Amino acid sequence: LLISLTLFAGFGLTNLSPGHFRPIAPGGFSGILAGAALVFVSFGGLTKVTSVAEEVKRPGRDLPVSMFLALTVVTILYFVSVLICVGVLDPSVLSQTGMPISEAASVIAGKTGLTVMSIAAVLAFLSTANAGILASARFPFAMSRDHLLPAGLSSISRKKGVPWVSIVLTGVIIILLLLLDFTHLVKLASTMMLILFLFVNISLIVMRESRIHTYKPEFRSPGYPWIQLLGIAGMLVLLAKLGQSALTASLIVIIGGTIWYFIYTRKRAQREYALLHLTARVFPRELVKDGLVKELAQVLRDRDHITEDRFDDLVSEAVILDIDKPIEMKEFFRMASEKLEDSLCLESNEIDKLLIERENDSSTAMREGLAIPHIIVPCPGRFSVLLARCREGVDFGGENSPVRMIFVLAGSRDERTFHLRALMAIAEITSSPDFDSKWLKCRNIGELRDLVLLTKRRRLE
Repeated sequence: LLISLTLFAGFGLTNLSPGHFRPIAPGGFSGILAGAALVFVSFGGLTKVTSVAEEVKRPGRDLPVSMFLALTVVTILYFVSVLICVGVLDPSVLSQTGMPISEAASVIAGKTGLTVMSIAAVLAFLSTANAGILASARFPFAMSRDHLLPAGLSSISRKKGVPWVSIVLTGVIIILLLLLDFTHLVKLASTMMLILFLFVNISLIVMRESRIHTYKPEFRSPGYPWIQLLGIAGMLVLLAKLGQSALTASLIVIIGGTIWYFIYTRKRAQREYALLHLTARVFPRELVKDGLVKELAQVLRDRDHITEDRFDDLVSEAVILDIDKPIEMKEFFRMASEKLEDSLCLESNEIDKLLIERENDSSTAMREGLAIPHIIVPCPGRFSVLLARCREGVDFGGENSPVRMIFVLAGSRDERTFHLRALMAIAEITSSPDFDSKWLKCRNIGELRDLVLLTKRRRLE
């Protein structure tokens, strides 16, 4: 297909008639915008790859690169193809034909050109239809898994591993859409695509400004927020150019989706919205739950292929102290001992004694701002972890004070191997870029826990 279009461009650019380009844009800039709005759906195929991101090995790198390359290639091909069609075909022919590229190829290379470009058109249709069905079928499949649509739509074929119910439904919808008038169908498709991109830009701004700590995209849009604001303004202008009928049809679709939400989805799927986290920067944080934070955390685990190990399990259950005043080391040990008492076989005063003895032996302040007190307890089969943050610092004495990050480990002798592995895990986590600043910026205990769990490290076997 690309070879055919390249040949078409090569031969066509030498057969242009300058007179066909006069007058340029007789409808003015408004006419250009109206035309751009009508054919906007033509660029919708570029985003189809995002719907199959689950199948991509390195989505954070491969998706942006592939989309930028595809956009560049498609834009050049669209521009050159339209340029040739306008420059080769008589305006009266161009305005009436439904096959402008084939007609132009016929003028340029006769019957051979017509045949080659007709075959290319069929290939383009097949590839577009195949990609369209592949991508479109993923939407009901994913929505079904999220309980937004009936569970049957997420059924997967045992032999082929494909969401066959979703594919069949997509095919039925396509057949029904063929009954619509072509121009109205294109307008509706372009309108929905513009609305989709409009909300994508809005969503990006909301997600960024909500400052959810588990929102960690591998690719960050450049020029934020100006490119997004420009995109929103552009989408609104193009939507206005599509006319009232297209907007009315889109509104009907949106109202139908809203009704479906209240009838079916609301009872089955609990959702928390990033907008709530944005408003929480102004209003009390009690309004916000942690559902979205947990959902994004799970997305990170899936994306980064994180398999939780024993250390993750211990951190998930660990007591975390968030101390808002400067304290002495012995006072901190007393606080930690009281919290560890329930998970160990010792009284708090015995744990406190072990911590002080270990500290007297050699300082556990490993570097500036970080301490990892670790003790051996006499009971077999025990291991506990306690995390603490003190913004004002705990005075451990020496050059590494004050300490703001503390990881307390308490384990029995038979857990010595895991004890060493846990120390290695903590060392790797706390040496990651900007960990110290992120630790201090966490807004609550949940964010502290997620920071430790989601920081990249080698998992223990």
